[in-house]
Amino acid sequence: AQAIYRTYMKRLHKRIQLAHEQSVYAFNVT
Repeated sequence: AQAIYRTYMKRLHKRIQLAHEQSVYAFNVT
């Protein structure tokens, strides 16, 4: 169960990082 949780957290972190990069990009464009 620990491995599944770790994989989930890693995927969640990557999604947050991606969303943050997109928001920063959108902010720089406008």
